[in-house]
Amino acid sequence: MEVLEIKLNEISEEHTLRCDVKFHLSYTKLKRGGESLIQLCNLIKFRKNKPDLSSLDIIHIKYVEISNVQSDGEVNLISLDKVDYPEFERLSKKINKGDIIKPEKKSILINSVRPYLKKFVLIDDEIEDIYFTKAFIEICSYIINPKLLYYLFKTLFLNKLVAISRQGMSYPTLNEKDFRYILIERNLLEKILKFQDKIIKEIEKIEAKIKTEKQKIIPLQDVIDNVLIEYGVKSDKFKKGELEVFTSNTLSISKQNFLRCGVQYRAFWDVYDGLLFYGKTRYPIVKMDALMRLHKTKTLKKGTLDKEYILIELEDIEQRTGKILNMDRVVTEIGSDKIYFGDADLITTKLRPYLGYTILNVPEFELIGTTELLPFKVDKDKVYPEYLKYILLSNEYLEKSQFLMYGKEHPRIHPLDLLNIKIPLPPKDIQWKIISEIQEQEKINDKVKQELNDYRKQINNLIFRYLTNH
Repeated sequence: MEVLEIKLNEISEEHTLRCDVKFHLSYTKLKRGGESLIQLCNLIKFRKNKPDLSSLDIIHIKYVEISNVQSDGEVNLISLDKVDYPEFERLSKKINKGDIIKPEKKSILINSVRPYLKKFVLIDDEIEDIYFTKAFIEICSYIINPKLLYYLFKTLFLNKLVAISRQGMSYPTLNEKDFRYILIERNLLEKILKFQDKIIKEIEKIEAKIKTEKQKIIPLQDVIDNVLIEYGVKSDKFKKGELEVFTSNTLSISKQNFLRCGVQYRAFWDVYDGLLFYGKTRYPIVKMDALMRLHKTKTLKKGTLDKEYILIELEDIEQRTGKILNMDRVVTEIGSDKIYFGDADLITTKLRPYLGYTILNVPEFELIGTTELLPFKVDKDKVYPEYLKYILLSNEYLEKSQFLMYGKEHPRIHPLDLLNIKIPLPPKDIQWKIISEIQEQEKINDKVKQELNDYRKQINNLIFRYLTNH
C-alpha cells in the first residue's frame, strides 16, 4: 500500500478542495515533479456548439446517446422515425431544449458520466452529420493527431480520467475544467509528437484488419430470426410493422390488467391479439405467465451490506446479446437500493426493454443489480430458460415491447403485460435444437470478437512500445 501525505496548502490550491486518494495519487503526486509537466488542457481545445435547429427536420435526424456507444467506439444510431411515440417524445424534448451537439469532423467525444466505461467516439467520415447528447465532452486536438489522441485517452490517459472524475457513489462525472488535472511529462509529449505519424500508419493497418473481421459477425437478432423460421416457430422473417387504421372498444380495453387506451398499446392487444410472432406456427400458443413467474427476492437497502455481492449494472450487460460483460464489481456497500437475484433463472429489464438487457442468472455468484431488472423463475418442466432468453432478445420482442411501455422520461414495461404476451411453445427437444443452433453461431461471433480484442490490444501495445522504448 502506498502512503501519500497531502498538505493543506496543496488541497487549498485547487478550488474543488478534493481530498480523495485517487485524485491526489494521479495529480498531486505527479505535480510535485515540477516544471517538466504540461497540462493536457493546454494541448487541446474544447468545443461548445449550439447547432441551429431552426431548419432541422427532427424526425429524420440521426441521434446518439451515451448508451448507444460501445466501449470499442462503435456507434448505434437512433433514427427518430423508427422509435415508438414515448421515446420519440422524450428525445424530441431533449433536442428542442438544445441538449445536443453536432461535433466537428476529427473531434473526439468523451462521456462525461462514468468515464471508466470508455464511451469515446472519434468523429470520422463514417459518422458525420450525426447529433449527440451533450452528455459528451467534445475535444478538438490541434497538436496531437486526433486519431492518436483518441487511443491515448483509451490507454495512457484512461486511469487519469477515472481518477480526476468528481466522485459519486454511482455516477462519477467529468467536466472540461477537470482536464487541467491531467499532466503529461514533457519528454513523453516529445515522443508523442516525434512518432505520431509512424504510429498512425501502423494503427491504420490494424484498423483495416478490424474492419474486415467485423463483417464476419452476424447480429444475434438475425440468427434468432433464421433459426426460429427453420424450426417453424414463426413463418416469416422479421419486418417492422406498419399499422393501419383499426378500431377498439371498451370490451377489448377491459380484458387487460390496465385500462390503457394508447394507440400502440391497443394495437398490440387488438391487432396482434397479444401475439409476439404474427403468422403461422407449428406449435401451440401459450402466455408467458404459463412458463415463468416474477420471482420474489429481497431488496437490499442503500448502505452497508450483510456480505459481499457482485453488482451488475445495466452497462455490465451487453445490449441485445444477453451477455454479462463484467462480473468483477464485488461490493459490500451500495449507494442505492438493489435487487438480489437469488435463485432466479432469467433476468430482464423493465426500463426501455427494446435495448435488449436480458440475461440468465448465475446463482452461485450472488448477483445483485438495479431495481429496474426483473428476476423470473422459469417452469423448467415446460421450457428451457435459454429459449425464453432468445425470445426476449428477438427482433419481435425488441420492437413490440415498445408498444407496451408507459412513462415519458423513463419508459418501462409492466411485468404483468410482459407475462401476458403469447408465444409459440415447441416441445423441449425442439427447444434444445433451437438453443444449440443459436449458441453455435454465438460461439463463432465470440471468436471473432476475441480476435477483434486481440487487434485492439495490438494497438495498445504499439502505442506503449513507441512511447516507452524509444
